[in-house]
Amino acid sequence: MSNKQRVTILTALGASLGFALVSASALAQNAPGVEPLPQPEVQEEEGTPAFGLAAAIVDLGVILDTEPASGIIRFKNAGDATLKVPQPRTTCGCTAATMEKHEFAPGEWCEVKVTFDPAGKAPGRHEQSVTFTTNDPEKQSVAVKVRAFVKPLVSIEPKQVNLGTVAKHTRKETLISLTGSTSTFEAFYVTTVGEGAEFFDIEILGTDTFEQEGEMVSRTDLLVTLREDAPPGRAQAMATIRTNDDRRKLITVPLAGVIEGDVFINPARMSLGTMSVGNDLEEVIEIRHGRNEPFKITGVELRPLQPSTMAPMPIKYTVEPIDAEAGADGKAVDGYRLKLVMPGMEEAGRIRGNFVVHTDVPMEELVMLPYVGRVVDTRVGSGE
Repeated sequence: MSNKQRVTILTALGASLGFALVSASALAQNAPGVEPLPQPEVQEEEGTPAFGLAAAIVDLGVILDTEPASGIIRFKNAGDATLKVPQPRTTCGCTAATMEKHEFAPGEWCEVKVTFDPAGKAPGRHEQSVTFTTNDPEKQSVAVKVRAFVKPLVSIEPKQVNLGTVAKHTRKETLISLTGSTSTFEAFYVTTVGEGAEFFDIEILGTDTFEQEGEMVSRTDLLVTLREDAPPGRAQAMATIRTNDDRRKLITVPLAGVIEGDVFINPARMSLGTMSVGNDLEEVIEIRHGRNEPFKITGVELRPLQPSTMAPMPIKYTVEPIDAEAGADGKAVDGYRLKLVMPGMEEAGRIRGNFVVHTDVPMEELVMLPYVGRVVDTRVGSGE
């Protein structure tokens, strides 16, 4: 017998012997009167965790609207088993609460830092919630209130200036007041930007110091003027005010007003409805002088906005006095009836733009009449 044959026989005998021993051991454990081998025991924690909150309210007091404020929420495990507390939830992105660990032994305390950011908040009292979920069977959810009274670093009154409707050639004024939180506050420079900035004047009137709620503060007043040379239409701009407080160096205040002209069109907006491709459309409008002064109409044009491929063009129109006797024997005309001819469109789709009436009224040489409508193709085989 070769050595290779001897090794093969011995290996087979060893495997058979191992299987026999394992089988014998299993049979012995299952045999009557034979005790099984001991198994490792799983230890279950006895007792109950208890979430003990030190205070249900965190009051941050009076804070400025430029500075986040922080407080501490304290709780302890008042039970006799491990307390588990995941990351808490907050009711607002302005409030954050963080925990460094989430399991606490009996008697262990935890301090949770909570931070409230008042940026963009209105002055006054604010309240947010921080909610904890726990494995305490009696307190599975616990909410803590976080309160603060937000005080503006600089009070702006008004926050935006709306001068409303102003007659043409009329001057209108109003005040902006900036009140700082210190006695040394001052606004010292102002600029205006925007399409209508040239028609607004702003003058710094001065700064006064006075007592407010037991503290000395300062207020700067600014005079805003919409000038009488502002043309009819909407005037708007942005005022940028520079202060000596490094925490809020620049303050912006929107300015707006509507200058009412002398020339009025009825209707103020026109809906053309549905037009057919290639067909002209006639519309009648009335145009009057608000102070019954005579004026002339020198032309009408179409300024399309949609489709954008269309260029401005003069259009056909007829004009007659609203007053049948006006114009006769040299009588002045202060109102007209216009028949406008909307040229046919070559493509279907939405249309919008302005009819522009040319007049000889100062500052109202171009009077806009917005229009909207839709063009459809009703020709055979068009698919419409």
